[in-house]
Amino acid sequence: MNWQKDKRPEKSGWYLCITYKSKTMSVLHYSKKHDGFNCFDSLDDKRCEMKVKYWMELPKPPKGVEL
Repeated sequence: MNWQKDKRPEKSGWYLCITYKSKTMSVLHYSKKHDGFNCFDSLDDKRCEMKVKYWMELPKPPKGVEL
């Protein structure tokens, strides 16, 4: 897992992100349909989109833990 900056995720899902405004790490949903973070495929617009500076896939849970 490495931080990504210049490309977008290949699929919709949850990602660990660093946003431009807060400069903190957050788990945000990425919508491939809308090409935006904090957006969902099931919605018709992306008004809630957040600008992300860096993102990476979430780590796998510890062995024996199911999410």
